[in-house]
Amino acid sequence: MIDDNACDTEYPEPVDDEYIANNEVAQDGQPTPLLATIHVVRSVQTLVRLFKSECISPEAINSFGKHLDACHNLFPPPLLLSSKEPLDCRSVAPVIYLQNVRMMLHRHNLSPFCRHEARHGAVEACVNIALNTSHVMSRCLGRTLAARNDLAMSATTLLCTHLWRSTLFLVFRGKYEQALILVHALSAIGSARSVTVDCGRHIAFFITCIMDRLQSGLLSDFEQDEELMAYVSADMQSSAENSWVWQGSETGANLTNESNPHQGRINASSGNSEPGWPPFARADLRQIPYDRVPVEETSRVWDGWEEVERSLRDLWEQQDRQRQKQRQQTQFGESHHPQAAVTPTRLQPARQPQPSASSGNSRMTIANIVMN
Repeated sequence: MIDDNACDTEYPEPVDDEYIANNEVAQDGQPTPLLATIHVVRSVQTLVRLFKSECISPEAINSFGKHLDACHNLFPPPLLLSSKEPLDCRSVAPVIYLQNVRMMLHRHNLSPFCRHEARHGAVEACVNIALNTSHVMSRCLGRTLAARNDLAMSATTLLCTHLWRSTLFLVFRGKYEQALILVHALSAIGSARSVTVDCGRHIAFFITCIMDRLQSGLLSDFEQDEELMAYVSADMQSSAENSWVWQGSETGANLTNESNPHQGRINASSGNSEPGWPPFARADLRQIPYDRVPVEETSRVWDGWEEVERSLRDLWEQQDRQRQKQRQQTQFGESHHPQAAVTPTRLQPARQPQPSASSGNSRMTIANIVMN
């Protein structure tokens, strides 16, 4: 919140003090995560200024990406994304800071104000960031109970929300195995951070939406599904500056006045019979958001991490069976009917979550799933 221009203090050296002598750095001095973390946090102000644009230009993304790459190169070897060695959960925070800023940079271009190429690039970048995050968490968790306990004790809200956003992108792209790793991490954190309940409800809702599409025979190209794009954008929709599904906001801004020259602005209805964008024409935006539901009632509105893990495993297994069947059909066609087309088999959805006892509608509303 403090403008860097108001400060005249020099940034610290990239190594610990014991390696500094006579104004020189000893050759055996190893970088520490401190300086990289400082530069990552320092870049946030610039990133926030970029958010004032409807779409971040490729030049700005490349420039910012090079800066973050330089920050990553300051990490000691165990914290590099390329490392495969086990990682202490208590030391992972600097890597998550960096990954979170990367995702914030690219996620902004999910907006329908951006051209299709920019939106596709944003999805691809966010999925890659989520895959790297999954790799890091797999190194942290291991198979020991002590690792899970350490994660619960050291987890921050930023870690939880980054794991949540990463999980959404992995599910969106059908990377169920990697998504399971992040869900295991969130489950291990559990009640140590109350935000995980909100994250879990949204993930469970999003998986239900994915299963609905798969049941309908839509096996790919979810980027053309504006409802899923809004859901995967998650807490972008809680910000008047970055959201695009609302007719207005608490600040009084009308977010649907200007037209999008490329795709058109999404017009969400207010939950009545007024025609609007279909996903939100049936949403009751006046319903109390989940963040105002009493803590003792939160268990009524979702089935817990075990159900989320079970649904992801079902999706993963069904995806694997589908791919095996397609390979067999392809091989059979090449052997007997070289010109025959392969007809994809429709996936069956995993077990659907039951409607909440406190709600008469089986579909959660957009107001309920967006975190404030």
